[in-house]
Amino acid sequence: MTMDNCAALIVQDQKYCYFRKAVHFWAQQALLPAVVAVGVVGNMLSVVVLTREPMKSSTSTYLTALAVSDLFYLLFVFTISFENYPWIVEADYYIYWKWYPYGLWLTDAASNTSVLLTVSFTVERYIAVCHPLRGRVLCTESRAKRVILMVALFCILCTATTPHEWHIAINAATGKFQKSSTELGRNDIYKKAYNWFCIITFICVPLLVLAVLNWFLINAVNQSRRNRTRLTCQGNVVWNRQRQENKMTMTLIAVVIMFCVCQTPTAVMMLTASVYEPPEKTPAYYVNRGLHTIFNFLMVVNAASNFMLYCAMSRKYRRTLMITFMPFLGGPARAQRYAPVVGQLPAVRHHGPAQHGGHANDRHNRRRGHRQTRTSHPGRHQPRQARRQQQAAADRHGRSLSAPRSYQAGFTASCRAALFVVFS
Repeated sequence: MTMDNCAALIVQDQKYCYFRKAVHFWAQQALLPAVVAVGVVGNMLSVVVLTREPMKSSTSTYLTALAVSDLFYLLFVFTISFENYPWIVEADYYIYWKWYPYGLWLTDAASNTSVLLTVSFTVERYIAVCHPLRGRVLCTESRAKRVILMVALFCILCTATTPHEWHIAINAATGKFQKSSTELGRNDIYKKAYNWFCIITFICVPLLVLAVLNWFLINAVNQSRRNRTRLTCQGNVVWNRQRQENKMTMTLIAVVIMFCVCQTPTAVMMLTASVYEPPEKTPAYYVNRGLHTIFNFLMVVNAASNFMLYCAMSRKYRRTLMITFMPFLGGPARAQRYAPVVGQLPAVRHHGPAQHGGHANDRHNRRRGHRQTRTSHPGRHQPRQARRQQQAAADRHGRSLSAPRSYQAGFTASCRAALFVVFS
């Protein structure tokens, strides 16, 4: 090999080394603190909103646990990222380096918990949408809490060996902390067995389950939309309930898609590393380390992005968030009064909501009573006359008491609804 070839290889290695350092700086030091800050605030808001009374359900229980898991993951990742700063290796930071192995353990546990929680609420949603009769029994808040507890304990126990893979000590020559692998961490049998266990349990099986179940969920949502005309003919209540279910399902599908996009590159990297690991200080090594940093940063983005997905896709989530943190709008009780009032404003002008609904119910009751008396009472004129007298008394009472109140309540509710629309 000539001197020119050696110089070219050195320059090439320097380029790849610079690529790794540049990626490391931007992903770990420049962007990570900002993403963690946004994610911590977003997940805290999600915990508050999802535990409010209007949002309570078994699915919201899973999403609350996912927000807590992502919150801990972001905090632990941020503390571990301090090792990228040169001043942290000084002997003064003894507590940090004692915490470091346990920080790695809790980071892995929180990450794996988020993976299995995503699978759990996808399975729960599949049962609720595709098997609604079973969903009424299986998809409950108490069962969701038990599943969350089992998932968290399972992930903590599965990663409990992580602190024993690292040894932290002060270098006698430099007087600075340095980390090294313990005998357990250098054991090839342990490394291969543990890596393949994590790959199968937390990567391959979850991604396969998510892909299959989301395919069924997307088909169920499309089928529901095709049946929209039939459901509308059966009644607006049925269609409104189905539409709310579809919105919730689409929100969870978006969360799963975001999860797969951000987690799949890391899964591919782990699969590749289990088969081939490039030698140190080679171009392949520098590229591998740079891509590893980028893919780990995508996992941080995933943990910080669910709040924005909820805000973008769930109107109920946005309304609850706004009511919770904007008290000048009047709080949840007033907002619940606005929802039906806005839809009834045209009726208030003539009859008032209570009286208008009362006439419709009375007409329905008269028709129903007429059918019953024709079939079961030969002398049907006397009960019919009694019903007419009761209806006349109810009408006189409604005109004397309900009408003035309905006009006043309608005007007040209209003003409140207008203020709610302006401030929202």
